[in-house]
Amino acid sequence: MKLKRFASLALLLSLAIALIGQTGPRINQTFTIAAGTPINVASGTTTTASNAPVYAARVFIQMLSGCSSCGQGYVMDGINYPRVPSHSNSTDLTATLAPATSTAPGGSYSDNSLGNNGQLIDVNRLWIDGSHTGDTVVVSYFKAQAQ
Repeated sequence: MKLKRFASLALLLSLAIALIGQTGPRINQTFTIAAGTPINVASGTTTTASNAPVYAARVFIQMLSGCSSCGQGYVMDGINYPRVPSHSNSTDLTATLAPATSTAPGGSYSDNSLGNNGQLIDVNRLWIDGSHTGDTVVVSYFKAQAQ
């Protein structure tokens, strides 16, 4: 009986933790890669990011299926203003995502504020790129208010 109570308590705690910071709408964006041209997740552009933070509690990024000749994806997180990052710079690269196939999605990347010492993630400092022009990447996050 104690195990059931413990399991119920653990489930409630994990649900409460998952909801922390989810104050705004979910943003779902699909980006088309131009190889070697990083895209800022918050603005959707390839130019320098804005100084105005766009906060999220959780972020999910994944290479989408449907490509004919799929390539790797690159995630660059924590890039300071006003610099545009490069995946070939080892200090910029956060993660390399496995290529998708024509029928299955590829690698994914996720981050949350709990893994960030409780600090919200500024998606204005988050960039994506890829090795093959035309590949698509989905980015999903909940907008959050600054703490």
